[in-house]
Amino acid sequence: MQEGYLYVDNGPFRVRIAPAAAVPATALDALRSSEPGSLYRGLIELTGGRAAARRVATALVRAGVVIEHPKRRGDWVTGQYLGHRLVDTFRLTAHHTWRDNPLVGALRRGGDRGLELGFLLESYFMVRNADWSAPAVLGHWLTPRQRTLFEEFYNEESGHSEAMADAFADAGLDPEAVRRAHPAPETLAYGTYFFAAGHQSPAHFATSLIVPEVPENPTKQSAAAVTDILDLLELVPDSLVQSFRAHGEIDDAAEHRRLPVDLLAECGPVPRDLAAELFVTLRQGVFGLDALLRGVHSRYADWDGDLSGRDAFLL
Repeated sequence: MQEGYLYVDNGPFRVRIAPAAAVPATALDALRSSEPGSLYRGLIELTGGRAAARRVATALVRAGVVIEHPKRRGDWVTGQYLGHRLVDTFRLTAHHTWRDNPLVGALRRGGDRGLELGFLLESYFMVRNADWSAPAVLGHWLTPRQRTLFEEFYNEESGHSEAMADAFADAGLDPEAVRRAHPAPETLAYGTYFFAAGHQSPAHFATSLIVPEVPENPTKQSAAAVTDILDLLELVPDSLVQSFRAHGEIDDAAEHRRLPVDLLAECGPVPRDLAAELFVTLRQGVFGLDALLRGVHSRYADWDGDLSGRDAFLL
């Protein structure tokens, strides 16, 4: 309870759900238990009706504050529910991962142009290779909606790397040398993660998209949370940063951040063993991005922008 409201905490996130004075004791007990049946009964009492209770329960699940009770049993979960649980898990995991990542800390402190350029260069490699996974993903059997969503995603992602490469000229790098350069091993490994997920199944690839497409902290309530690493770049030309922001602006309707859940919802009932596997896939993605950022930190400190030795990164 705080300032007359009931708050439900989940890691770095807090959701305000009702004036505290209006919350019956039984509803509070149900919220504390997080057991689905008890929670639903408590919400009916809290909201005064089943329809309202369903709306509140859905909002709580999407906000990541309703955790499945460990004693609940069943052979499957719905794809949509699983998608929201995966997104919530990512946000909690990412909060702790970015807090401890040395590149994020170094960029917050500022003063190293080489690190800023290195982050942008390795990010460029990821965008350049974004279509690697397309043949594998689109080769699976897909529902009509899944195929439409995937095709729109690939169409929107394609072509942006060329503008990014050209913009490196404003930072003193030769765009053609940028195009010829190779990613660091950590970046190559992270890109291969999406390629492998695309070969496994549409559900695996939808899960892999959570890390790059879903905002880590959409409410921006935590000052310590990383919401946009581009905001931390101060020593590179703004035109170069804007070329990367233009890539993000293709999602002006916020469709990409909903894409993983929308794709998983099309999967219908998901067996428990596959659901558990998708949580492993998600953790691999968080680990892969963390490794990419650590690679930037170890390789680009005080980098002068010389691309002549880039091939050595593959040895």
